[in-house]
Amino acid sequence: MEHRGKKIRERIEEFGVSKAFIYKKLKIDKKTFDRLLETHNPPDEMIERIGNIIRHDFTIDFPGMNKTVFEHDKTASAVAEPMIQLPQSVIKKLLSDVEEIKNKLLNPNK
Repeated sequence: MEHRGKKIRERIEEFGVSKAFIYKKLKIDKKTFDRLLETHNPPDEMIERIGNIIRHDFTIDFPGMNKTVFEHDKTASAVAEPMIQLPQSVIKKLLSDVEEIKNKLLNPNK
């Protein structure tokens, strides 16, 4: 039997949504959420609720489940708390580029 909790954890990481964002949306505590992800076979209803939060149809991963119908009033993962981690060198380069653009906009004759 596949470890569904592990697959759910992988999908959450893949979509870049923080676990804190998800367990708060589920209205459960961190410990309960962590136990859920350690479970080999979490309830389909919980998997579907997580899928709604991260906007992923888990029938792709677990074909035996009912297809997820996304609720329109739920926050999509793009709006969730992203977990993007960039190296300091990339951040410094981006900030430098922004500063350069700002200077060109403020001083167009230079």
